[in-house]
Amino acid sequence: MNIYYLLIEARTCSNNNESKQFGGAYVNCWVNAKNQQSAINAAKQYIDSEGWETINIEEVYLSSRDYYDDEPDLQSCFDLACKNGIGAIFNTWPLEEDA
Repeated sequence: MNIYYLLIEARTCSNNNESKQFGGAYVNCWVNAKNQQSAINAAKQYIDSEGWETINIEEVYLSSRDYYDDEPDLQSCFDLACKNGIGAIFNTWPLEEDA
């Protein structure tokens, strides 16, 4: 198995309590998968299970732990993917206020 890194744009589902707080997110995902398509499917399923909807897959590539030597939080997510199959960080932005 390999660890794939994905950058995914997402928005909250209407039944998600966070929909009143966040306009969207870029989700950094690390997925332990046998191929790229399996990684994409697993990431989408995870994002959905968290009450978010995938809008766009921005990036997908094979990753390596040493990519994150200077970024312990990201290295931690990589390690989580190795242990549990997936690690993710939701980088949210607030709702836009009506002008």
